[in-house]
Amino acid sequence: YEAASFQIRKSFSRGLQFAANYTYSKNLDVVDNLSNAGLGGAPTSNPTRFDSRKGPAGFDVPQLLVISAVWAIPGRTGNRLVDAVLANWNVSGISNFRSGLPFMTFLTTDNENIGTVSGRSTEFPSLVGNPNNPQRSVTQWFNTAAFAVPARYTIGNAGRNILRTDTLISTDCSISKVWPLHEKTSMELRGEFFNVFNHANFGYPGTQIATAQFATISSTLNPGRQTQLAIRIHF
Repeated sequence: YEAASFQIRKSFSRGLQFAANYTYSKNLDVVDNLSNAGLGGAPTSNPTRFDSRKGPAGFDVPQLLVISAVWAIPGRTGNRLVDAVLANWNVSGISNFRSGLPFMTFLTTDNENIGTVSGRSTEFPSLVGNPNNPQRSVTQWFNTAAFAVPARYTIGNAGRNILRTDTLISTDCSISKVWPLHEKTSMELRGEFFNVFNHANFGYPGTQIATAQFATISSTLNPGRQTQLAIRIHF
């Protein structure tokens, strides 16, 4: 794992706090771990050739940008009735911009005649063209013509994690208002909004060659916009 990280931060003052963090990294390994949504484990078709299994880790995220901010909106007037409407508002938010996650393609049969484990894909197809689709869509996320079934009893050369999912873009925010009730008691009304812009982040496409779902996406990496309201008493 190699990375460079950069950070800009403004400590809380005058009602405002701000932070931006950017990481550029590369993570290589020979076996997937906590990755690929169950799309397969480490290929075992050629256990003596570690170079054939080396590739981006399933959780490799080359670029990650996180921006967050908290703003205590000024608006205190000194008038109790006016401040009940204008004062003690807070807005906060966090945005994530992340590279897509790696994944790989598999054969559906034991083409190499090495034995298989039910429910686990381990054998690669052969790469015969450019797998990247310049005009990606949910019905063809990558170039299916770039993959072919190898000759019987031979090992495919497609390799681990040569493709990536959609980028992840998500923004969460909250708005709150506090009403002081007594010296040590206050009431807070809070609204929280997850994926507030309802950005669709596409999930993994089908990865098994020669199936109806091959290169087709049928899920998203995160849910759609969600909203929740809460009332909290501080004492």
